[in-house]
Amino acid sequence: MKVSMQGQGTGLLSQIEQDVLDDGKPLGTALRKCMLMGSRTGSSQLREWATLELKGYPIRGEVPEYRVVHAGLHIDGVTSGGIIKGQPIGSSWLPDFVAEHVSERLELTQAVDELEALAERHEELGEFLKLGLPMAADIAAYMNYQNGNPYQHIQAVYWSVHPSVIRGVLGQVRTVLTEFVAELRATIGESEELPSLDQTDDAFHLAVSGNFQNSPITITRESINHGDTMNIKNKIADARGNLVIGSSNVVQNNTNGFDASALLNFAGLVSQIAPTLGLRDTEQAGLESQATALHQAASDPAPEKGRLRQLCDAVMQGLTKAAPTVASQMALAAGQDAIHMLGH
Repeated sequence: MKVSMQGQGTGLLSQIEQDVLDDGKPLGTALRKCMLMGSRTGSSQLREWATLELKGYPIRGEVPEYRVVHAGLHIDGVTSGGIIKGQPIGSSWLPDFVAEHVSERLELTQAVDELEALAERHEELGEFLKLGLPMAADIAAYMNYQNGNPYQHIQAVYWSVHPSVIRGVLGQVRTVLTEFVAELRATIGESEELPSLDQTDDAFHLAVSGNFQNSPITITRESINHGDTMNIKNKIADARGNLVIGSSNVVQNNTNGFDASALLNFAGLVSQIAPTLGLRDTEQAGLESQATALHQAASDPAPEKGRLRQLCDAVMQGLTKAAPTVASQMALAAGQDAIHMLGH
């Protein structure tokens, strides 16, 4: 979407407004101007927030809630029977000293420019993002040592995230900026003068600090105890065998293909919550139509995986247009699980 500059104001707030409303412009453009506005108005809070969004969050625990997403834990590896790609695991499979600090709740600490680049690149490739755990190489080495099987080797341990989820987070940042501009406009109107410190801070608190107070969606799995049976679906044609981690008493039933129930559940959930997502009528109708098509395709006795993947991607894309609510985040998480079942 291109925004014409003709007839637009030239003050700093107007420039931020134009940048935010132009979906074709990177978020960094508006955020850098917010840094400048924070400096000129004396709002240290606005300047610091914009700086963190631009440079990234050095401390995971300080990441705002809108940057916390659901991400499945996965491993890549080799066995005597072949290659394993994208095998899902639970946090309980990790070493004890790691499992207590790692879950499917992932804080995205990267700068917005990096997140935009990651989302664009993986959308073009049609792939999930693989985000490594802290000290992932050391964790994999420890797990291989503990396993003690020379014919099994874990190569990577990572979080897997669909690019549409990253787009959703970036959309929330853009929404925050839009609300910040809207709050200032409600206070100072169309004036091209800089707002005061109090006006800037008030708008910041309403748009940034007051937003996204809901807890992030964290989908947990039932714990995997010794002696339990866990079904693992291979994701690629050359995946053979499975990786047994932690105990020889854990039985894994390994099958090629995918579980259609995840797709049916995803399509059904989207159909149910679509009216609550705050979409425009045309967007809601499109999302409901795509969810219905996905449900019908997944119900086919011999479903075609390429068609299912296209429909899943279309539904995920439609969800990114929704407001950042608990329902939309739950649907995005369910969509990730469904797409994982289809394979990367």
